[in-house]
Amino acid sequence: MKIERQHQRNGSPYPKGSVGFADLLCSLYAGPALSEPQQIAVAKLFKFTLDRSQPSPSGQPVVQPETPAMAGEASEPVAAIEEAPMPPTDQCHYFRLIRLEKTREAEDSEQAREWFTQIEGDVLQQGKSEVPACHKIKVVDPPLLPWSRLLPMLLKSLGGQVPGTRLDEGKLADWLATGRQAAKLPKKKRYTWQSKIWLLIDNNPNSVPFRRDYRALQQQLQDWSGSEGLDVQYVYQGRPGQVSVRYHGNRPIFAGWQMPERTTPLLILSDLGLHSDNRQAVLDWLAFGCRLRQHGIRPTVLLPVAGRLVDVRLLPFYRCIVWDRGSDLQPLQIPGSAAEQGDSADILEQLLALCYPAVRVAPGLLRAIRYLLPVATDVSYEVAVRRSSQVQANAGEDWYWQAEGKRAHLTAFLSQFERLTPEQKNRLIALIAAYHGQYCDEFYFEVVAELSRLSIPLHQDERNNEAIKERGERYLSRLVQACFEHPEHAGLNDWATRFGQRLAFSGDYALSRQQQAIYILSRLRDNATAQNEFAWPQGIDHELLQQLAPPAQNQLEISLLQRGGKLLLTTRPESKADFSEPYVVHRQTVLSKWQVLQLPDTGTPSALQTVDLAEVEHTLDLPTPVSGRRQPTVHPVTINNDVLHIEASAAQEIPSWMVGYGVKQGLVLMQTQSAQGKIFEWFWHPPVAAPRWDSDTEGRSYPGFWFYSARVDDRKGLGRDRFGLFEDIEVLGQKLRMRWIEPGQFLMGSPPGEAGRGNDEQQHEVTLSQGFWLADTACTQALWQAVMGGNTSRFKGKDRPVEGVSWNDVQTFLTRLNGLQPALQLCLPSEAQWEYACRAGTATAYSFGDAIRKEQVNFSGSNTVPVKSLPPNAWGLYQMHGNMWEWCRDGYAGYPPGPVTDPVGPEADFRVLRGGSWISDARDCRSACRGRDRAGSSSRDCGFRLSRGPTVGWSR
Repeated sequence: MKIERQHQRNGSPYPKGSVGFADLLCSLYAGPALSEPQQIAVAKLFKFTLDRSQPSPSGQPVVQPETPAMAGEASEPVAAIEEAPMPPTDQCHYFRLIRLEKTREAEDSEQAREWFTQIEGDVLQQGKSEVPACHKIKVVDPPLLPWSRLLPMLLKSLGGQVPGTRLDEGKLADWLATGRQAAKLPKKKRYTWQSKIWLLIDNNPNSVPFRRDYRALQQQLQDWSGSEGLDVQYVYQGRPGQVSVRYHGNRPIFAGWQMPERTTPLLILSDLGLHSDNRQAVLDWLAFGCRLRQHGIRPTVLLPVAGRLVDVRLLPFYRCIVWDRGSDLQPLQIPGSAAEQGDSADILEQLLALCYPAVRVAPGLLRAIRYLLPVATDVSYEVAVRRSSQVQANAGEDWYWQAEGKRAHLTAFLSQFERLTPEQKNRLIALIAAYHGQYCDEFYFEVVAELSRLSIPLHQDERNNEAIKERGERYLSRLVQACFEHPEHAGLNDWATRFGQRLAFSGDYALSRQQQAIYILSRLRDNATAQNEFAWPQGIDHELLQQLAPPAQNQLEISLLQRGGKLLLTTRPESKADFSEPYVVHRQTVLSKWQVLQLPDTGTPSALQTVDLAEVEHTLDLPTPVSGRRQPTVHPVTINNDVLHIEASAAQEIPSWMVGYGVKQGLVLMQTQSAQGKIFEWFWHPPVAAPRWDSDTEGRSYPGFWFYSARVDDRKGLGRDRFGLFEDIEVLGQKLRMRWIEPGQFLMGSPPGEAGRGNDEQQHEVTLSQGFWLADTACTQALWQAVMGGNTSRFKGKDRPVEGVSWNDVQTFLTRLNGLQPALQLCLPSEAQWEYACRAGTATAYSFGDAIRKEQVNFSGSNTVPVKSLPPNAWGLYQMHGNMWEWCRDGYAGYPPGPVTDPVGPEADFRVLRGGSWISDARDCRSACRGRDRAGSSSRDCGFRLSRGPTVGWSR
């Protein structure tokens, strides 16, 4: 059958590219060739006529629309489109998925989550630490050497013969016998600390494990020799002999290096560059040693370096004494060999393995573990561990595991742990627990959970051990609850991600339920953000995975589509369609897509178990739409735990404000026409299942919406929630959320029987052919201050609405703001747009019903309230009623008597105000109530709300 198309409405032909009812009929009807009576009936139904002068390929008359030319008016010629043969199909109609819900059977998952949702206490609000007293103790870092051994050596190096307090009678007698006159009496000398000692400290990056030792030694020398006698200097940027730093309080004082007097002992705390990868560091210390030697100075160096690593070239210039527990505290003559320590790489791995249970490793903990190691280790391993590629050093003195490094050491830890004696095992666990008891509770209980799953006792006493394990389970359950209920908490999500990355999956040692839950939640959010391919590990509990909502990357995608008059459920990718091609009736329309969990072992979806998807497609039976019904019929279709609410309409029931309907880029598309005749295309984005941690949706889906772009996922800032589509933008450092208000039709004004109705509220039909963006709140004082540089509001508060601004003031504000950020194209909404958004699909006096309460609207009050302190309407817009009158774009005028499209009032001195305010009575807060004032008037209860035109970022 050959069809010629020309779209007409109100006497104006549609553009060629538009889509009308005939297109819909052609795209859906696929039956056998129609008889002439049938063609006449169809033509009459759609106001078409039969053109018998042009036979179609089938030999039947051509059906063409009635045009103005048939009534004696001129019309443009219309191109004919060859249509493909039509396969059989059902009666012509179309479907739309408007909502997706979960059945009551899904409440089983709520009960399954009681193990963490019913735990009392909020970890985000807790104050007191829950670490048990046995591990909440002050830990003492083990020193490199006991002070009892270090003191004699230091005294020998830094001391000398110093006059004491006792009279030297022999010397006094000699002086008298020789007639020598003494200015003061001679005193007997004693060996003690010199009156002046220089201490030079090298705080290079490789000295981090020893900084506490440096500080402790400095304090001890001050106690022994007195603060007046100790001159403490620091090497600047690892370059000795150039610039030194002294501290006066906390203020550094930089000065060029000055040599001490020969009689002044010099003690250096440094590795002399021996731990550096850059050999220039050693050469710098050699050059410094030469300069000291020229001045007759050979300093003592406490060297936290293994003797096997010492460069012999340093020994003539420095008295190098190894600073470690195995040192004999004698100046080095010939460095030891590496053979004394065995295989250094093997020892390093053993030391790392025993650190496995730790989350955060302090220098003192690493040293204590080093002292527990069965084989001999030296001080340089403390630097080697910190520099290992398997750990991450932080800005302080501690280090963390790299995720891969920790997971790789599980087996090695278990092997090394078994080699320890029972006393050493208890000591190791006690050390790790006590050190982590000093950090946040999350770290401590992460250690508890890991040791518990490895069946390693946390305390020698069995009762204490069980009590600690039970407390750890409760605490991690509360963490699961917090992660589940607060997906927006960035800090908690970051910790959960790191927690999950550190977990080592092992078939012999299953993760606890809490560990798995935190891991699952972290992967859900990470993969939802990154959109990466991901496969769940084999150790994950499938039931737990279903409770916590699977990531989109690991779900089976199910499509609901219409093919002709049939509804199909399929896992097969749908065919694509484009308006550039002729319509073919077997083309299918995707109504919705959603995903069900694909388990890691079998690949079986957790939903749709009763639907056999082995054949790829499953047909759903719905009653045929009844022609002539004004309202479409909504049918609930239950598929296991999912309830699909599908709207079914006969073809002639398309709303009058839609001028075309079809398929493009695999999505349902409609066309609207503005009052100026411009055609706009809108794509239907069907409902999607909301994340299960979004409690606001109550198990429902996010609503569908008409949008001008076929894709919304690629736009930065766009998101969906229970109200619909939104976009978060930043305006001069202030965050602003704009809500997408889709095109549509509504009755503007109030019905005659509405209480408080004004004479200027004549009810009439309004079509908004274009969608638009509207701020979810009135303009705040913070945003006004950022743009205008001042704030004259009476009721101050950065999150309160700006007040006392005239319509002209708002125009100045918009000019400045759009000048700073032209891409935003912000403006005021029209009066029709404002009421359409305020009603949010309702026809009652208020969007909340025919009456309002103080808990819903701020009216008849004493001041303004913050912009998000009261409930929003169904479209997510706050305080469209009360709190502050809001300026609209329009000049004030009476309503037109009949239907209108995209109305905007005239330019006039009086401008429209909407919504009522904090001092208004209830009648002024109605959806239809109209206020007005002069453009230059700045009443104390007038504010505004930002809008954004629909063509911003327009994508066809």
